[in-house]
Amino acid sequence: MSYWLYPLVAYLVLSLLSTLIPASDPAYNYFFWKLLIGQIYAVPLLVIAFIVSFLLYRRAKLR
Repeated sequence: MSYWLYPLVAYLVLSLLSTLIPASDPAYNYFFWKLLIGQIYAVPLLVIAFIVSFLLYRRAKLR
């Protein structure tokens, strides 16, 4: 399986979860606003998961 698939799935799951969680203020309870705020958490997760996945893939390939 490709090393980029797991980070992509983690990104999509976190993006969808951020839209389902209720906002603290009713004024911010819009789909696109919650999706934008979810990106603040999803993009670093994507980068970290991609780096870890790539390093594990490269380590397994070298063996």
